[in-house]
Amino acid sequence: MINLPKPSANQEEYQRIFNEGMMRFPKRKENYKQYETAVKKQLGLMLDYMPVKMDYEVSSLCNFRCEMCLMSEIAENHRTQMTYADFKRSLDEQYGLVEVKLQGLGEPLLNPDFFAMVHEAVSRDLWVRTTTNGSLLHLNENYKKMIDEKIGEIQISIDGATKEVFEKIRRGADFDRIVENVSILNHYAITREEQWRTSCWMLVQKDNIHEMRALLDLAEKIGFSRVVYSLALGNWGKDNWSEINNPKDVRSAFHEEDGWELVDAGQKKGISVSFWVGNDKYRHTEDGKQLCNWLWSRAFISGDMRIVPCCVLCDANTFDLGDALDFSKEWNSKDYQELRRQHLTGEIPSMCRNCYEGSR
Repeated sequence: MINLPKPSANQEEYQRIFNEGMMRFPKRKENYKQYETAVKKQLGLMLDYMPVKMDYEVSSLCNFRCEMCLMSEIAENHRTQMTYADFKRSLDEQYGLVEVKLQGLGEPLLNPDFFAMVHEAVSRDLWVRTTTNGSLLHLNENYKKMIDEKIGEIQISIDGATKEVFEKIRRGADFDRIVENVSILNHYAITREEQWRTSCWMLVQKDNIHEMRALLDLAEKIGFSRVVYSLALGNWGKDNWSEINNPKDVRSAFHEEDGWELVDAGQKKGISVSFWVGNDKYRHTEDGKQLCNWLWSRAFISGDMRIVPCCVLCDANTFDLGDALDFSKEWNSKDYQELRRQHLTGEIPSMCRNCYEGSR
């Protein structure tokens, strides 16, 4: 496994929000204690606590058809927007949350209620993360709202340093528009002394791996202080995507020393460089300490309010764990317990193997 700097949130701000939430919501604090106890002692099949983190796919609509994204094969009639009412109802039930991510397969800013959802979550002392393709930041002063609504982490997907490469990968995108949009977002963040809220994320793949160094030049130009290279090309738990998104394309061309060179180059530009390693990040051990933690700590709720295991297996057609509006019941359902059992015993399901060392 590659040993390079890992991305992290602004720890001071994260801890402040975490502490305030614990003081304000005793039930959240008690839930978190139960979660910590379970993780420290022994992971089980039946859980006596609710999730501490949650991903909400606020929109499964997107204005791009990126070549590495499952969105390119999902039928139009299966694309949905999460309603504010359903989102609020879910937060009311999820008393144990400390963090939410508002994003999924789609572009979150396509949901007209996106900022109302952000406001609702922030008002509950939840740390909020989101990922955007940057194409809509110029509309309705969205770039200002992203900062003013106190989104803790705004991850901007920039999968190429040149127009040719970027638009080949992000089909339907306008590179020049996005460069301008991100520039005004970062400039506004700087004027508010909140540049730490934004980060540039490149999903490294065969078509852009040669532009990893050039991305730092672009990031400097458009005002980023943080760049994350995501080495997490996945197959969405589907066999037909294993060749389209083959992580071997990256592994054979990128080595740890390349990463440290990027870290050094970033330091010279005042840019913090880190790496998100998605493949082979888990493995089965007797104590369960290196298992995928999603099944014991968080879940993904799709735009049509279905529960799915994680942000990789985010299509309910791959694995559906039930109705998100009845989450407290489904959290310990037979299907959830069986999935936990398979991970605990090392019988890693085929849909999960892309994330497990030596399991493919």
